[in-house]
Amino acid sequence: MPRGDHRQRGEISICRPDLRQIRRPWLLRLSVHKMEVFREGLFEVREDGSGHLLTNRCERCGINFFPRRKKCIRCYRSDRLKDAVISRNGKLYTYATVYQGLPAFVTPYMIGYVDFEEEGLRVFAQLTGCTSDELEVGGEMELVFEEMSLREGEGKKVTYKFRPVPRKGRL
Repeated sequence: MPRGDHRQRGEISICRPDLRQIRRPWLLRLSVHKMEVFREGLFEVREDGSGHLLTNRCERCGINFFPRRKKCIRCYRSDRLKDAVISRNGKLYTYATVYQGLPAFVTPYMIGYVDFEEEGLRVFAQLTGCTSDELEVGGEMELVFEEMSLREGEGKKVTYKFRPVPRKGRL
């Protein structure tokens, strides 16, 4: 396979990629050799590193879905689902520290649910950029995109995570 052409598995090569074949140019900003998206269809990331979760909303029922669904769970219609963008900030509903996880993951790591009150969504994700002592239920969290914490030899994947929004007066 020519250098820079990893389109079959959704990957790109950072060392001398063929820029005409890059499907996700934002990956060039990340300082890793190879990366692929954890799961297609969950999020979009721009070149500047910002992005959003991919959601949809039933125009008839007003329900938001993440991950996106093919049919509304209330009215069972598919023709009324439209793509929607939700806020990047939510509130921490609950969290836990994982000390014994799947073999591919580096432990310990933190997971939690983040509520998006206006949209009526609760999103499960890994938490980053803090310790459990720094987290507080109800605290403001922001969406970020980072490399997954996987063991050596497991490949490099990018995913969405949440981190606490720094409070004013605190470094």
